Amino acid sequence: MTSATVVGPPDLGPGTLADGDAAIEQALHPPSFTTDPYPVYARLRDEAPVYWSPYFGQWLVARGELVVEVARQWEIFSSVGWDSFFMSQLPEDLRPEIPTVIDHFRTVNISTTDPPVHTRLRRLLSKAFTPRRIATLEGRVRAVTGRLLDDVCEGGGDGGPGEPAGDNWAGRNSDGRQRDSRNGESRHGDGRQGDSRHGDGHPGQGAAGQVSFDLIAGLAYPLPVAMIGELYGVGESDHADLKRWSKAVVAYTGSSVAHPHLARELDTALAEFRAYLRGLVAERRQRPRDDLLSDLVAAVDEGERLAEDELMATSINLLFAGHETTTNLIGNGTLALLRHPDQLDLLRRRPELLPGAVEELLRYDSPVQRVRRITTCDINIGGREIPKGTPVTAFLGSANRDPADWDRPDELDVTRPDVFPMSFGGGPHYCIGAALARLEGRIAFEMLLERFAELTLADGFENRWHPNVAFRGLVELPLRGVLAG
Repeated sequence: MTSATVVGPPDLGPGTLADGDAAIEQALHPPSFTTDPYPVYARLRDEAPVYWSPYFGQWLVARGELVVEVARQWEIFSSVGWDSFFMSQLPEDLRPEIPTVIDHFRTVNISTTDPPVHTRLRRLLSKAFTPRRIATLEGRVRAVTGRLLDDVCEGGGDGGPGEPAGDNWAGRNSDGRQRDSRNGESRHGDGRQGDSRHGDGHPGQGAAGQVSFDLIAGLAYPLPVAMIGELYGVGESDHADLKRWSKAVVAYTGSSVAHPHLARELDTALAEFRAYLRGLVAERRQRPRDDLLSDLVAAVDEGERLAEDELMATSINLLFAGHETTTNLIGNGTLALLRHPDQLDLLRRRPELLPGAVEELLRYDSPVQRVRRITTCDINIGGREIPKGTPVTAFLGSANRDPADWDRPDELDVTRPDVFPMSFGGGPHYCIGAALARLEGRIAFEMLLERFAELTLADGFENRWHPNVAFRGLVELPLRGVLAG
């Protein structure tokens, strides 16, 4: 491969770790890897900055400077073709069972294209996410956050002022089950009851202004869902379905390898998701609103700029990605602060540090851990030769902890200057909703600290993470808080 394109430092050696190392391969499997990927990242950076994993069936890139190259150089590392590779891992006889999955991933959308097609799609969405437009949402984010925290403090489930009883998402568990605030229990979809008590067994507000709640269900999930729902025109009564459909998308696309059972679940979810969107599109054609979906429908009807199938695929991508990242930012960030009480106390004393603290929390435990690409030519990267058409995964979470780029990378420091993490990717695929995620995260942390004089992990907290390589997030985060005077 003498004519291979060199990516990154030409003198970077290939490392000492053999491809397919048994210990690394075992460590790459969930749940150990998804519970704590950082020791694996550290070993890869030190011993194999570019590594072939038989388990993933891909090249893995862990060193920071090389991750940046993969994320930004779309001409060499393409987003086109990844879904076809991933689907090729599924059994051939499964194909007749998943027609909607096949059709969806064959359709052009913003996450699986490169310029100029990607540029066309991004331009249609970008006006909803300009810094000026996002700044105008701050008041609304504060209002929704305040309402959700009111509901948490009141025990959840009865709705805040002006909210219909039982339709407030702060009163639901993270999987959408309605929590009954009268007895601290949650009711499953089939009528069975589960216990949502934490710590000492008292739900909601207890003695001396103490409150027990699940941060994921009470705030981290419903806040970004409410905001992306408002931008897109998704009603609050539809949030439970949105969560269920998004869960299937995240599980399939965020797994290490393609699993048949996840593909089947995704096919069902996508069929329902598309049917729901067709109904919304029909409504907007009859009665346009001041929302992003109405703008996209108009683009379809004008011709040339957006096709109907592109509208469906892009809408699905935007609606699930529009809340998944922020949910994980709030959850991961709160856990990190609780495990570093000195940093939590510093933010209480100096709330002006919060904008920078959000960047540091994004760096310290990134809500998105990887990007995936296909090589467009023969390349030499990190001393390894990779042929054209080969799948590559670059670990953003590893780049954020690379000691070559960060001082004390494994320490959380909310005063760290000039923090520019790779958590939202890079190049033309830099997350279009990054400004909204930052705004939601900053306000969530600020209002949590204002509302609670003390915050601690609930007794018996279990460190449970979703078994997802791409989207790093907690299953739940049960907390106990003491209300501020």
